[in-house]
Amino acid sequence: MARWPISSTSIFVTDMAYYPAMNGEYNKWFGPDGPARTTVGVSQLPHPDMVIELKVVARRPD
Repeated sequence: MARWPISSTSIFVTDMAYYPAMNGEYNKWFGPDGPARTTVGVSQLPHPDMVIELKVVARRPD
């Protein structure tokens, strides 16, 4: 799988109590200079077992 530069992420969380743990893992992966990020609390996700959804926008090199 190619690894392209990530320009932004959107994170959807069903319970903001998960935010601290999610944020810690996010920072481990992306570091202090990670891509732009939006985090949104939502009432539900497509599957009842899902609690966090991560959407990533990457730029394909020319």
